[in-house]
Amino acid sequence: MNHLTPSDAYPSWISELETHIFSNPWPPLSAQEILFIEAPWAYARWSLNVIAKEAELLRVQTNPSQQRKGKAKQLLLSSERYFMDLEIEHLLLEVRESNTAALKLYQNLGWSFFHERIAYYPDGENAHLYEKWL
Repeated sequence: MNHLTPSDAYPSWISELETHIFSNPWPPLSAQEILFIEAPWAYARWSLNVIAKEAELLRVQTNPSQQRKGKAKQLLLSSERYFMDLEIEHLLLEVRESNTAALKLYQNLGWSFFHERIAYYPDGENAHLYEKWL
């Protein structure tokens, strides 16, 4: 797995995938973000707070033609190894409560539920917050 920082060129395939999946792509990386990629199929976008020793998963996405092939799992595991080298200790994420595939993946990788945000998303769905200690 490769990773990109804000100083690297932002791959166009990510914007295309986001447009296809979410209809509104996010902008290129901000100063505290990092992107782990398996081009051109999958990515995991993180926000880092090195001083607090935390990283938050902002978005992980796999091209629909490549889902259920372990790409997201490998991106998350690669991210964890990289973060351990940076001495990041605490990982965070939020996920829709209806996203059962993602919930299963996170739980199988050792993430723990710690909070629920009621009606968090614009459509009223709740968000589940998960954490993992490295």
